[in-house]
Amino acid sequence: MYKRQVLVSPETGLWDARTSILESAHVAVRTTIPPSGFLIQGGKEALQSVSRLPFIEASHSVPVALIVEERLWDSESMTEVEMTGWKDPELNRLDSPGVGLTGSVSSLAQLNLHGAWSPTTGIHFGEAEPSSIPELAMNPEVAYISTTPHLTTWNNLARTHMEANSVESYFFTGLNGSGQRVAVADTGIDHDHGDFGNRLRNPIYNLFGPDSSGADSNTGHGTHVTATLLGDGSGDSNSTGIVPEATFHFYQLEVDSSGILARWGSLYDMFEHSFLNDANIHTNSWGSENLVGEYTSDSRSIDLFANDYPCLLYTSPSPRD
Repeated sequence: MYKRQVLVSPETGLWDARTSILESAHVAVRTTIPPSGFLIQGGKEALQSVSRLPFIEASHSVPVALIVEERLWDSESMTEVEMTGWKDPELNRLDSPGVGLTGSVSSLAQLNLHGAWSPTTGIHFGEAEPSSIPELAMNPEVAYISTTPHLTTWNNLARTHMEANSVESYFFTGLNGSGQRVAVADTGIDHDHGDFGNRLRNPIYNLFGPDSSGADSNTGHGTHVTATLLGDGSGDSNSTGIVPEATFHFYQLEVDSSGILARWGSLYDMFEHSFLNDANIHTNSWGSENLVGEYTSDSRSIDLFANDYPCLLYTSPSPRD
């Protein structure tokens, strides 16, 4: 598989070990395996060279189970999957693994996934036969194969759960969002809704959405959650939002013709776009209905972004809200 798990001596720091590994051979360190190991990838001789380093205490082959999501092992019928390539040091997805290895995730997907499609480099969706998944995972260009999340809208009792009315009645803070910019990603928005005035900044963004329409054509969920947070009470003073003076920009994620919620690209990319367009807070009132509680690629994307951009606050409701 041209991949190995290597365990580092506790007497050697992980950063020093990582640096020495990369200097000693033409390999890539794909991820850290807590508490003291790495998953590395490279040619056969390069991997053998790393295993002989004095601070490497053990070197093992990578089990296929580390590359395939657990729930796929129980699948008995054609299943929609997400197949991803590795990331480079700048966290960009790769189509080919590099480090002297051949292979292409896009070619593999076209040959083996039914209805294969790709929103961006190194990320491919399609249906796979259960028996083919372990074989696909053995290819050096494949980083992970997982089930696809089924996105659904959340947030219908937010103000009640936060007891915002009680707080406002007993504690006057004067905080109303003035001077802040919020980013909202949801189905779409009724952009001329009376409670938003001229606070919607820029056109409605569609670079992460499935079509070019920003309309809230089906459930009205995007308009609802935006008003929950940003409505100024013009239509009903009893329905004033949490930060009625803040400005905002909006990302649409709904297919108008079907009402299906979909997102292209990673959450990291979306949050970074929000941050670079002056948002201080980003909120998503939706999530996966079939992977609740799982640590998915989206979970990792959020963690990586929070580490890289600690100045942007991300919020999302519980699926039970």
